[in-house]
Amino acid sequence: MEYLDVVEQRRMPTGRTETSCGIAGKPSGLIINGTQSERGAWPWLAALYLAKGDKFFCGGNLISDNMVVTAAHCIIDKGASKPLQANEIVVKLGKFNLTDPLERGSMTVYPSDIIIHQNWKTYTQNYDSDIAIIVLETQFGFTDKISPICLWDKNHEPRKDNGIVVGWGKSESEAEHESTPKELEVSIVKNEVCFLKNHRFAAISSLNTFCAGKDETSGPCRGDSGSGLFVSFGNRNRRWYLRGIVSASFVNENNECQVSDDSIFTNVVKFNEWILQTSKKVSMSSPLRPNQNPDEKISKKEIFCFFESWAEGRQGDGVFFLNDFRPELCTTAVYLLSNLDEAGDSLKPTNPWQELEDNGGQNLYKRFTSLKKSHNGLRTLLAVGGWIDGSKKYSELAADVNRRKRFAVNSANYLEKYGFDGLHFHWEHPAHRGGSPSDKRNFGLLLQEIHEVYQQENLFLSVFVRTPANIVESAYDMRSIGKYADAILIMTFDFTGYWDQKIEYPAAIYGAGERTIDSRVKYFRDYHGIPSEKLILGIPFFGRSYIASTNGNIGDKTLNDVNFPGPFVNENGFLGYNEICRLRKEYQWELTFDNLASQTIGKFVKNNLTHVVIYDSPRSVANKVKYAFENNLGGVWTWFVDTDDFLGECPRDLTTFSDFTGTKREPVRYRELALLTTTHETFKLMKSIKINDPK
Repeated sequence: MEYLDVVEQRRMPTGRTETSCGIAGKPSGLIINGTQSERGAWPWLAALYLAKGDKFFCGGNLISDNMVVTAAHCIIDKGASKPLQANEIVVKLGKFNLTDPLERGSMTVYPSDIIIHQNWKTYTQNYDSDIAIIVLETQFGFTDKISPICLWDKNHEPRKDNGIVVGWGKSESEAEHESTPKELEVSIVKNEVCFLKNHRFAAISSLNTFCAGKDETSGPCRGDSGSGLFVSFGNRNRRWYLRGIVSASFVNENNECQVSDDSIFTNVVKFNEWILQTSKKVSMSSPLRPNQNPDEKISKKEIFCFFESWAEGRQGDGVFFLNDFRPELCTTAVYLLSNLDEAGDSLKPTNPWQELEDNGGQNLYKRFTSLKKSHNGLRTLLAVGGWIDGSKKYSELAADVNRRKRFAVNSANYLEKYGFDGLHFHWEHPAHRGGSPSDKRNFGLLLQEIHEVYQQENLFLSVFVRTPANIVESAYDMRSIGKYADAILIMTFDFTGYWDQKIEYPAAIYGAGERTIDSRVKYFRDYHGIPSEKLILGIPFFGRSYIASTNGNIGDKTLNDVNFPGPFVNENGFLGYNEICRLRKEYQWELTFDNLASQTIGKFVKNNLTHVVIYDSPRSVANKVKYAFENNLGGVWTWFVDTDDFLGECPRDLTTFSDFTGTKREPVRYRELALLTTTHETFKLMKSIKINDPK
């Protein structure tokens, strides 16, 4: 299917543009027993009136600045059994209350032509091709009360099983039309399901229709014909698409609307090509599809910031609250962590009391996603997986085709419910730690299912990948991950640690062997063919700690399985940067910087033992951001913001830009969050520097 053209963008006085389709006014939660709609909620609604007598008779939907689509059967003069002429119809836009002739924000427009689909047959009971276009005499500017809905622009039908129907139809079978529109959430079902409920569906439906309904007490009724069924996707820049047009419902022996059965809808997706070609023939404005915002997918350099929710429960000076986070320094904020639910096909909170608002909970999910309100352009993701969750249940999920499909839909609904813009899949050990050798293939299939649903929902998908070649070859189908993930967060740290009983650089940029950032980036980019723009480089906001058996130099052995924790996180062999800063105040440190590895080595003596910490200082962070830009990577991810120096205890690093050639640059100024601030400021600096493409 050819993609629908986008009309030339023209700025309107209200601030809307002609490419701003599908933007609802105030979304809320015909139509018998539907919910009362709100003024301006659905600005593409069109009310069709007979010019003679000014009587409402059908609904419609605005799809450009001079096109309204409706049901073909609405255009048939029931008495004369022939199509109505353009001068016999009046279209009212921006209407809410049909009984208010002077309603503010509404306008009356007149058709210049009516085009009924050539396959519509007035003399049959079949509702195939029940669609018509009303061409309006004049074009007009859009307002907050009048703007078009989007047409679906993909070459497949939306994989969405529910939508909203809005119309002025009768609220009771024998009542007059509603004065204000009502809305109803309906489920979209397969035609064969309709046939089982009522055999008469087979006679009136076709491959160009679908069924939808709610329950035995609610559904479209007379006057809802021509109205639309709308679907939306995602939370970030949510848009609405015209999925169907109300075509037919059954009546009972008393000629009352039989809402116990589903209704027939014209499948608008099947007619997008016809709408496009018709608009070209009669020189109408093209129907609208949304512009892709450049930040909806990876098309700029990203800073992913990971927030550990359990950091709010740390004791003493280590506690880090959401209010301590500075999201303006990030492009994407990632919430750690959710888990698989008991059924293994959806998400669940790790700590319901902390993350939900039920039973007086802290509502951390919603507070986290609400950061977007005050930080325009921020993307929020929910992570699933992690070390503690292991592999077994993820392996079982990935191996089951039906469970994969359910997870894709259920996770999308879960993200939408709490306002997240996507999912970060952090399965740490596919094919290991309780996994199966088949995880490599199955994980790719799982990502494919998620990708297909998330594409429709406008949801983002990032994937965590470990970097040792032997693990990658056994655990990851990189071709599938490269195809279906929007961003690949490669673990360019913890190449080594206390577990090796040897002091080495855990996150070196350059050096010998494969345990370097440069080696791993080239491995994914050159060997596996992953586009560099999808690779996100990991920067640890922590160091690895050792107790040396000798002097504590690189290459020296450590005391067997002996290491030391920090005062806040209290994890052996791990020191958050904030813990490093605290210990630098308590002990006399010897600091050196390795130019090749771009990491800092810190040593201090305690109880006559040499304690060693190798970590990323602000200078390290600046160099890694520089590396990401010079190699055209998609950006960096910071692990974790809550282990940064948010107390401001480390002295300012005057060597931050020592490895940057050219004009002398002032060190980054900060009071706290030194590493995250350095990341952000280096991004700004690198954007001002011309970078040659990597060789």
